[in-house]
Amino acid sequence: MSDKVFDTGLYDVTNMGDPAPLPSGQDANGRGGQFSLSASNNSVQLLTTGTFGGSAVTGLLFNLSAAATSAPATARALTSPDGTNSTIRLHAAYEGETFALINANGLTVTYVAATGTMAPVASGENLAVGPNLRRQVHLGFR
Repeated sequence: MSDKVFDTGLYDVTNMGDPAPLPSGQDANGRGGQFSLSASNNSVQLLTTGTFGGSAVTGLLFNLSAAATSAPATARALTSPDGTNSTIRLHAAYEGETFALINANGLTVTYVAATGTMAPVASGENLAVGPNLRRQVHLGFR
């Protein structure tokens, strides 16, 4: 059982194997849907993905805020516990909310959104569940 369940995930499909999942359901601006790099209301954007636990980051998990609008132009770094950092943009409405990075091996690092660099709160297995992990379980991959 995971500690945190998220309703939204942004995914870097280039790190998700071959064949990679195909993004679908995005609006005309390329936002939202499945396997997107931007939230449906553009309030969170996954800019670059790093590594941790010896594996590439595949996704950013969070709970979508209806109160948030477009993310500002300033990027924030999510510090990797043992690899390279990832960068995101997010609306100020998310400050204090929990986010998680998940890597290709299913390991998770959680963060609390803050201005500037975000440091890890916890890392390990079964810390978070997002849309893609639920899909993989239903398909029998995990």
